[in-house]
Amino acid sequence: MQPQDLKTPPSKQRIRWISLLLGLAVFALSLVLYLAHPKIVNDIEGRLMDARFQLRGTLPPTGNVAIVAIDDKSLDTLGRWPWSRLLLAELIAKIREAGAVVIGLDIVFSESERVQMLQQLREIALRDSTTFQRLESLLLERSPDEVLADEIAKGQVVTGHFFYTNPAQVTSPLSDDQRRQQQQMLASSAITAVKSRLETFPSYVGYGVTPNIEVISRAGPGSGYFNFPPGADGVIREGPLLMRYGDNFYPSLALKTLNHAMGDAPIFLNVEAYGISHISFMLEESFDIFTNELGAISLNYLGPAATIPTYSAVDILNGTLDTHVLQDRIILLGVTAVGVYDAHTTPFGPAFPGLEIQATALENMLQGNNLVRTNLEFLTDIVTMLLLILLLAFALPRISHNVLRNGFALLVITLYSAGNYYFFVTANLWVALVYPLAAWLLCYIVLTLYLSLTVESYYSTVRDAFKSYLHPDLVEELTKKPELLKFGGDNLNISILFSDIRSFTNISEKLTPTQLAQFLKCYMDPMTEQVLEHQGTLDKYIGDAVMALFGAPHPTPQHPQHAAEAALGMIAKLASVRDCCPELDHIFPINIGVGIHSGEAIVGNLGSSFRFTYTALGDSVNLASRLEGLCKPYGVHIVVSETTCAALAADYLCRELDKVRVKGKEIPITIYELCGRRNDTEAAQRVATWESAMTLYNQQQWQGATEAFNHYLECYPDDKCGEIYQQRSREFLVTPPPPDWDGVLTLTSK
Repeated sequence: MQPQDLKTPPSKQRIRWISLLLGLAVFALSLVLYLAHPKIVNDIEGRLMDARFQLRGTLPPTGNVAIVAIDDKSLDTLGRWPWSRLLLAELIAKIREAGAVVIGLDIVFSESERVQMLQQLREIALRDSTTFQRLESLLLERSPDEVLADEIAKGQVVTGHFFYTNPAQVTSPLSDDQRRQQQQMLASSAITAVKSRLETFPSYVGYGVTPNIEVISRAGPGSGYFNFPPGADGVIREGPLLMRYGDNFYPSLALKTLNHAMGDAPIFLNVEAYGISHISFMLEESFDIFTNELGAISLNYLGPAATIPTYSAVDILNGTLDTHVLQDRIILLGVTAVGVYDAHTTPFGPAFPGLEIQATALENMLQGNNLVRTNLEFLTDIVTMLLLILLLAFALPRISHNVLRNGFALLVITLYSAGNYYFFVTANLWVALVYPLAAWLLCYIVLTLYLSLTVESYYSTVRDAFKSYLHPDLVEELTKKPELLKFGGDNLNISILFSDIRSFTNISEKLTPTQLAQFLKCYMDPMTEQVLEHQGTLDKYIGDAVMALFGAPHPTPQHPQHAAEAALGMIAKLASVRDCCPELDHIFPINIGVGIHSGEAIVGNLGSSFRFTYTALGDSVNLASRLEGLCKPYGVHIVVSETTCAALAADYLCRELDKVRVKGKEIPITIYELCGRRNDTEAAQRVATWESAMTLYNQQQWQGATEAFNHYLECYPDDKCGEIYQQRSREFLVTPPPPDWDGVLTLTSK
């Protein structure tokens, strides 16, 4: 590996700070977007609110509001619209007689019915002037307008009018006299009680009005406008309860009807610094309707059309309806026949009667369950966006796995959306979704790109560098802790393992180059597998030799045990090598030696400025290599140092082989054979027999030692180490060692 291939790992602290800064940058961008309020984003917010309505389904109405509809059935029976005002007067009378609390008319009578009839009579006059004069005299006695006005004057009827909310709708400007006359007709409905320290404040504005004719306007207790302007996307989601026209404010039909039902208590308009806060009826117990800053409520639709009880006008006129259903109810009267009524788009779909929108506003005010878009909406949205962004910026850099990152981000937004829906259903709160969602998505994309392009690029280098000689779990661990890797070395306590094939030179002489390559592959695969499986790091192959590190680059206190398991696994896997290359049967059986030493070594990416590799250096490495070389003279498979033996004592069986002074070392060491695990009863018996003989040997009881090793070899005749000590004991029995004998064997070769 080239030095430039391994980049300096970015520190966790740096990654987290950059992620936080990126999150704040995303918040700033989201704030700009929020303040700009682009139409497309607002449309999406509206559609998401519509989806919440449809997901929630239908709510039960209060039963205090009902609709009398001039529907298709009524027109089919009694004739096309408009009906004569004589018929409407009869309908109003029957509704009043049924016990209705108040009747709100979602109809405007902007022209005299007498005028309409006179126009028809003029057409007759062109053909028969005598008939015209006779009909005109009858018409002038008492007009339908007067009959309707008299019925309205009996009380409990609120009339309706229409405001133009777009200046372009006003095609011909009014004279001052006409405007003054209109305002006089609307005077009884004007809201004059305004509690405000502000001279001007925002509100909905009417630029023109279509009032009822004068005789009808003056007949009742007042009038309310019945048109609700749609949103930018054509959907009506808000019900403005107030409209500024000229110098006065005027109530909607729903508000005026409710006010009349409550005894025409004075209406107070309450204004704060940010705009309108609420509308109050001055009763013994004040009745407050909280609105947005423009004086509108966010409509909480109960369901699709006809969710609010609706009755056909013709059934009332014909007496086929049990009119007790109208008793003690607020009634809204209007047209719902297809092609005649004002159809609108609502969250529950198009073709929703405007009459039922007024009824919905009435229901919301009565129940107090209109959607709440707090006047702190701006602050709520901003804080929500900031919290979501900070949560992602804090958490994502601390999660190393992409799948977990994706899962966490999805969990955050799922919980937010679920909470948003929960508060919508239980508390009628309309909390923004689209802006927090957009801020979350943008932050997630930016942070994911940063972590992928900056951090993951380094992690990829780590994975590529170590995947061939580290277990995948260790590679993944290194990606979580890249600070464990850097160019240069650290002093670590590790276990070093060397293994080598005995008499490999003789084996290679019997094989062609192709066969030798095949044999090495069959041998190295299971040996390497054992290293990686037991959390080792494959340092290098040296011909037929394997060098492995345990406890680096990921430190673990169990590195001696991992090395021991790998060594035992290597011995166990030797049989599988033969199975891998049966055509080379003539070189088998093969034997290997393994040396393990645990101690301190310099570990890291070591080498030159041109090329380096991950390895270990130091006396501990040299000693492990020497131990591997001692396997052959002592006739054992695995030799471990005394430090390794001490670490393995609790779980493994080791027998003392000798005290030696290896080449290049002055201080002697005790070497041991790793015989197996403590639960291996056969190995335990062998070690116990050996230790009995070694005790006599170390006590210089040469006669007893000779007999003990004789007995040992009777039990284990193929043990070369037993033969060595049998021979030594016999020699010392004849020629005892000098008094200063320390039992150390000095080795003169590696």
